[in-house]
Amino acid sequence: MAESLPTPSDAAEAAREALGWTRVDEVRRFTTGLAFFVFEVRSGAEIAVIRLGVPAQREVLRHGLALWERLRPLGIPLPRLLADGTGRPLPYVAMERLAGRDLGEAISGLDSDPLRRIARDIAEAQSRTATLGPAPGYGYAPRPELAPHANWAEVVQANLERSHRRLIAHGLFDPRHAERLRRQFDRLAPALAAQAATPFLHDTTTKNVIVSPEGTLSGIVDVDDLCFGDPRYAIGLTRAALLSLEQPTDYADAWLAQSGLADDTVLAFYTPLFLLDFMSEHGAGFNGNQAPSQPGERARLEAIFVSALRRLE
Repeated sequence: MAESLPTPSDAAEAAREALGWTRVDEVRRFTTGLAFFVFEVRSGAEIAVIRLGVPAQREVLRHGLALWERLRPLGIPLPRLLADGTGRPLPYVAMERLAGRDLGEAISGLDSDPLRRIARDIAEAQSRTATLGPAPGYGYAPRPELAPHANWAEVVQANLERSHRRLIAHGLFDPRHAERLRRQFDRLAPALAAQAATPFLHDTTTKNVIVSPEGTLSGIVDVDDLCFGDPRYAIGLTRAALLSLEQPTDYADAWLAQSGLADDTVLAFYTPLFLLDFMSEHGAGFNGNQAPSQPGERARLEAIFVSALRRLE
């Protein structure tokens, strides 16, 4: 029997149980999540975020709470925890609703000065995260001892191979794009393998960075694990996301400048790597949140990827 998926009614019930609300006036699902089922729930003037998972995601939510407890004392601007419902049949976490919206939704209305300030704040959050210290392994994990790879090149290779498999499976883009990018990976593999296992927040991109109505950083959301490796990976992902949104990369460039990290060929490689990742996900279903694939959008994304790859060749 297929596992039932969380619904708005489940989110409303979680809010009543966790927060003691006697009524729920509105439930709205966020459309950007790819892993959990995330809802904004309102009762009068009160508002909260309910992150619901299926039972198989219970431990992931618990690991995320443990990480939250490690990051908050460092001054990372995370939302307040309102309730831990990870022991319920449908596990959930109730969090503060930060004022504002994702950076990707707000960026077109932001001038260069507020963007630089947000970039500075994200660079500072990454710097504080790095003080947790290196891991014995590399890759995505809620705790350093769980990092699964022997070196950073393995993490990047796994990303590339996953994209290649998806391109073949979905049939919307030429898989030979992955083969072209692999040649660049082979050239850069020694430099990738030499990267230290530095902890960083890998999802502070155009999503999960909440910008207040005043144009300041409201906080960072959806931190379930860290990545251990090259912190510039998140900057490369952000550059790719900005290009896909037809925005200049000034924000990511300002973040890099504030971080004091090197702007080199390895960093340049990350952008087409993540653009290929976007292509491999295009039109696929993740929790029902993925938009349908359109020919014009595919052609535009492919052209951006080709342009970014040519800078390496």
